[in-house]
Amino acid sequence: MTSSELPLVLLTLPDGQTVRAQLHARKETPAGWRYQVGVALYRYEESGAVEPAEYVVWVVPGIHAHPIEGVDYASVPTEPLHAPAPIAPDLRWAWTVERRRLSDGRVELVVHTHDCTEAPGGGEELNVDQALTALERTGARACHACDAAASLLPLRSERPDVSDL
Repeated sequence: MTSSELPLVLLTLPDGQTVRAQLHARKETPAGWRYQVGVALYRYEESGAVEPAEYVVWVVPGIHAHPIEGVDYASVPTEPLHAPAPIAPDLRWAWTVERRRLSDGRVELVVHTHDCTEAPGGGEELNVDQALTALERTGARACHACDAAASLLPLRSERPDVSDL
């Protein structure tokens, strides 16, 4: 789309003035919609010449950019926020806990990924919060044969202390 084909919007400048600007694109962000607009101004060149120039910025619709009655905005490139792709079942984070009786009678807890070859079969599937809670128990450890240690141990240090809440 050439600049002459871009629809116009009303752009409110920081000092309260309203000028016409060309609407280049619309993009949805986690913070809301943003409009890319171009404002025709002048630029001083090092040669001493003053030339027309377009300044392009992203602004907030409804605050900075406003539609003009009767203008069609259907042709403006629009990019909606993309939802994250669903996690494939074989890539989901799931864990299980193995309870081992040690020779001195104590019980050791070992947290494994649910599909770890060293995990006992038929164990309950745990989510990340349940696995982190299991690791907080005295004598608990994450399995190093699977990805449990690499996945869970960094998260343990980022977990908020509920006593602080």
